[in-house]
This record gives sequence, C-alpha cells and structure tokens, in this order.
Amino acid sequence: MTEREVPQVQHSRRQGGAQAQARSARGGGALLVAAVLLMVTGALVYRGGPEWLAAWLRGKPPGIVIHHSATPAVVRGQPVTAAVLDQAHAGRGWGRRDSSGRVYHIGYHYVVLADGTVQAGRPEGMRGAHCDGHNDMLGICLVGDFTAERPPAAQLRAAEDLTRRLMAKYHLSPSQVHRHCDLDSTECPGKKFPWQRFREALMSDR
Repeated sequence: MTEREVPQVQHSRRQGGAQAQARSARGGGALLVAAVLLMVTGALVYRGGPEWLAAWLRGKPPGIVIHHSATPAVVRGQPVTAAVLDQAHAGRGWGRRDSSGRVYHIGYHYVVLADGTVQAGRPEGMRGAHCDGHNDMLGICLVGDFTAERPPAAQLRAAEDLTRRLMAKYHLSPSQVHRHCDLDSTECPGKKFPWQRFREALMSDR
C-alpha cells in the first residue's frame, strides 16, 4: 500500500463507520417509535377496553340501519324505552361488555321514543346486534309499530336529526342509510314508515 492510498483507506473506514452509526441510529429510532406506539395502544385499550380496539380496527361504520320496535309505545302501562328493550334482549345472547364492566344487551345503538326523546343504546364503537350480516352498521330503532300507523312528527324529526348527525360524524351519504327490510327478510320498519320523506330530509340542508 502506498502512502497515497493510506488516507483513502482511513477515509473509507471513517465513512463506513459513520454509515454504520447512522443505520444503528435509525434502527434504534424505529424501535423507540414502536415501543411508544405499543405503550400508547396498551394504555388506550386499558382505558377504553377491547371494544375500543375492535372499533379502531373496524374503522368507521359503513352505514346506518333504521328499525322500528314493532311494539306499541306503551306496553301494560310501561313506556317502551332503551332500558326496556335492553331487558327484552337480555335472553338473546347479544350481550357485550364495555371497559367498565357494564353489559349491553340491547342490539341498537340509539332508540327514539314517540315524543322525540333520543336514548342511547349500546356505544357507537360496539358492534351492533340488529341486522344479520350488517351488525357493523349503526342501528337506530324508533319505538312503535309502523305496519299500521305512521310515526309521530316529533319522533320522525328527531330520528332525521340523529341520522344526519351520525352521517356527518362518520362521513356517510344518504345512500348508506338503509331500512332493515333493505338488508334482510323483514317488514321492518313497517310499510307506514315514510321512507321517501325520511330520505329527502337526509339530503336537505336544514
């Protein structure tokens, strides 16, 4: 090796060492990021429960399904509410537990009473139990039997407003809002449910 080649070899060694250090730093940085993400994810799952992780993996709901309860608004003197439907669904094996330990039997995510009151069912991030093959969608149930009569104006307006809010939240279009009967073999939400008017309300700017 000549004297002229010695500095070149030393420069190459320094350059190679610097590259190795850079690769090591990048590898260490990637491991650090992975560790932080793992810790954050673990903390969120601990605080939000397994349903949070399932909801995150599923992403946004692909649609909304409209139902009726197929019951009168009042049964044996007791108003049909989300709590009553939760009790009615308790024997069907639909129960899901949230991070606090509470079990939700009700298959719907929201219940709309005849007077327009909106009640929460199971959390939005929890998989529904309201439409076979489409339980990844949000379920809204209007209390009443609309095979023979139309829903009251206040109830219909509240259901429209709720649906529009959920559409905006999850960036859903009116074409992603369905009747139960559009997806399954059923008459739900009843032939008297004013579907065309409901769809038009979803497309309006009010």
